[in-house]
Amino acid sequence: MKILNIVKSTRSICLSKLRNMCIFLRSCRGFALAVSCSLFCLTLFCGQSERKYSSTYFSLDTKIDVTVYSFKNPSPLLDSFGIMVAQYDSSISISNPKSDVWKINHRINSGVHVRPFTVSMLSFCIDQADSSGGLFDITVAPLKYLYGLESHQTTHTVPTQAQLDSVRRFIGIKHLRIMDDTTVFIDSGVTIDLGGIAKGFLLEKTKKLFIDAGYNKFMVNLGGDLVVWDKKPGNRLWNVGIRYPRNGDMNMAVLPVSNTCVFTSGDDERYFVKDGIIYHHLFNPLTACPGRKNRSSTVIYPDPVIADVAVKVSFLMDAPLALEYLAQKKIPGIIVDSTGVIWASKSLKPVIKPDSTMTINYK
Repeated sequence: MKILNIVKSTRSICLSKLRNMCIFLRSCRGFALAVSCSLFCLTLFCGQSERKYSSTYFSLDTKIDVTVYSFKNPSPLLDSFGIMVAQYDSSISISNPKSDVWKINHRINSGVHVRPFTVSMLSFCIDQADSSGGLFDITVAPLKYLYGLESHQTTHTVPTQAQLDSVRRFIGIKHLRIMDDTTVFIDSGVTIDLGGIAKGFLLEKTKKLFIDAGYNKFMVNLGGDLVVWDKKPGNRLWNVGIRYPRNGDMNMAVLPVSNTCVFTSGDDERYFVKDGIIYHHLFNPLTACPGRKNRSSTVIYPDPVIADVAVKVSFLMDAPLALEYLAQKKIPGIIVDSTGVIWASKSLKPVIKPDSTMTINYK
């Protein structure tokens, strides 16, 4: 009875204490009985396995897939995540009259009061626009409407040069200024779109939410941009497929990763084709036209906010220069240039698993 009570009372202790308990059992009833009880306890503690939980949401105009491995049911966490995503989407939506972005774009006066979190996002975007030489810029919002690439638009248009010139004067981060923690100033006629940084900030909030709640093994896939944390059960890495652009679901490589984010930008994500030319939503703010240097860019980095910017800036650069830009920031990347040639950071060569039909140039 004494031994049974001991076994019952130790259900809540951690595995690290199992050896001490076995020594105690050995002193109580002899070696044979101790071995039997030890095996029972080992089954009790180790027989449980982390279960896989999955959930799907739709927000930010994209599908969100969540995978969690856990001993306990993460339903409360997933409920909190759903609420957070909905609140986040409504706060930065370009079409929600209650959002800060709507308030900015439909302002009456140049000064607008917004949430402190929105100000922090805008401040970050200003810094990144300056450091990227203007290749990252949230004031390109008018171009989406001009080309008919907003999610609610059904008619696509190739604008004339005169039309492009008419909106270019409203593009440039110089038109946006932070006044204080809750006030921004924006020049007349200028509008913004935080879609280019929205996923990065949301995945950063998601990572913190999950880890703070005690869930450390997870993947959150935000329409192809994702965060993976820790490893899957069995000490297995997460295998992330890197899709070859303009070729359906064909992967050009598989990348085993953990504790990082993988972001991809491509010219076949939101686009239309006119006279054999692809017009997509990844605009070069300096030309007011879709980027023509590459078909896709992929970056791997633990900070999703930095990754979200880096993937867009590198997409707009010649592939070799893009890899140099990423290397300066210690961000590995994979670029498919406009001719379909694959380029990758040399630091990825030991870990990347390319498709047998693909040739990768490492730099």
